[in-house]
Amino acid sequence: MSITYLTAIGWYSKLQTIVALSTTEAEYMAAVEAGKEIAWMRNILSEFGYGAQQASTLKMDNQSAISVSKNPEHHGRMKHLDLHSYWLRDKVESPLPVATREGYRYWITFLDDAMSYRAAMRLKRKSQALEAFKLFKATAENQLDAKIKELQDDKGGEYMSNKFIKFTDSCGIHRRHTTRNRPQQNGVAERANRTMGDDISAMLYEAQLPPSLWGEALATQIHVWNRLPTSSLKGMTPYEAWFKRKPEVSHLRVWGCLAYVFIQKDKRCSLQPHMEKCVFMGYPSGYKGWKFYNPTTQKYLRTCRIR
Repeated sequence: MSITYLTAIGWYSKLQTIVALSTTEAEYMAAVEAGKEIAWMRNILSEFGYGAQQASTLKMDNQSAISVSKNPEHHGRMKHLDLHSYWLRDKVESPLPVATREGYRYWITFLDDAMSYRAAMRLKRKSQALEAFKLFKATAENQLDAKIKELQDDKGGEYMSNKFIKFTDSCGIHRRHTTRNRPQQNGVAERANRTMGDDISAMLYEAQLPPSLWGEALATQIHVWNRLPTSSLKGMTPYEAWFKRKPEVSHLRVWGCLAYVFIQKDKRCSLQPHMEKCVFMGYPSGYKGWKFYNPTTQKYLRTCRIR
């Protein structure tokens, strides 16, 4: 049953098509179907201008099924379940429960199948997906001196707006969508988003930083990922395949580590410290240096002079 503004607007009951071996499995698979219904309902409401700003709540009454859905350690015991059952967590958690300091709640990922190159952009609303794609398209075509010929997506509402369809049609881009309830057809992108989410969680936890800095962790994860070897490319990294040159890695640092940033003379007075204590935040685009965050002043800094 789906409830909006305290009114039930969706309800159905049917026999499961997959035989469950236990009550836990049956409840878990039922929760998956309910999660898909929630995601579909959110997309419909968004198209009508009633986009939800908070994560939707999925209620379950089976403690074992709740434990399986929350704790990834239990997934190893549930591998006999149909693959699409693990679709639940990745989809329902959007938008992210914590916004960045700039107000971003989503990210969109673009992947090149031939070169395994990734790009990610942060969004405040899903409706900004078209503008993000336009920016990626312009950057990619300029860097590669080639045209984007095909785009594959999961047929989410953000990709099926009239403006998005008209833009891709005007550019001669062939569209290919996954069929309903078959995320494995877009498995490369699904797995990439899952890996990125896991990496971001690990980075924030290891550095003991607040979740609102997930946007900085995302940018660093993408920056490093494109410079790592991958089994899909022999003898080169995605960066090398994309830019036709080997990547420079001497600038890489541990994300979230302590750093003492030099304070320039015009920013300090006599007898004041020459350094300020900050946290390393990554590699800012368009700058020859690093990005840092001062937890005391809650400001970002860009510089190349650190200790």
